[in-house]
This record gives sequence, C-alpha cells and structure tokens, in this order.
Amino acid sequence: MNKLFNLMLVFALVAFTSSCNKDEAVPDGPTITYPSAGIQTAVVGVAKDFIFTANFPGGYKAHTLTVFNGAGLETGAIPTEGSAQVTFTISFTGSSEGTAAITLSVTDRNNKSAENTMVIDVTL
Repeated sequence: MNKLFNLMLVFALVAFTSSCNKDEAVPDGPTITYPSAGIQTAVVGVAKDFIFTANFPGGYKAHTLTVFNGAGLETGAIPTEGSAQVTFTISFTGSSEGTAAITLSVTDRNNKSAENTMVIDVTL
C-alpha cells in the first residue's frame, strides 16, 4: 500500500512539474505600413490626411507620432488588438518647399516595437 501511494505521489509531481514548464507562445511584434508606396505629397498650410495601418498581435501598449516640418492632429484610434487603419491629419508649416516626414512608433504589451516613416514632398 505504501509503495502504491509513493508511486502515485511521484506520478502526480511529474505531471504537475511538466504542466508548469510549458512556455506560452509570445505573439509576433507589431507592424506598421502605409498604403501608398513612395513619396507622398502635401501643400504648405493645407491639412491632409495620412493613413497608416497598425497591427498588434501582442496587443497595444503605446505609440508616438513625430511630425518633421509640420504639425498634426491624430484623428484615428490606434487599435488595442489586431489591425486597423489610423488616420493622422497633418498641416505642414514653413515658407518653402522641401521634404518632410511623419514617423509612427508603436510598442506592444510584450515590449516589442516597430516604426515606419512616411516621406512627404511639401510644395507651396
């Protein structure tokens, strides 16, 4: 009887230990794309919508939008899970033509991050 009890105890410990060692799969990191390849265009002082697609397999944690040579307003919601299009309305400032950029950086709940920069040719 004692040997049977010890055998059952060993089996239970082995089963418990093996179930505790299973690692959960960590989802892929986020991705950011924008629909139009190449350089985008804008006119100084005229607000224009720029669209990024953000994908968060590991869930959303944070984001940063950086506009070089312009000022912007975030008009779309960043998805908390999955994928969605995010629209930013940007008005570029200055008095001359040139190159500007919008960079979207994101981080997921697993602290994986992604960044994508859209280059814009700004004209008068």
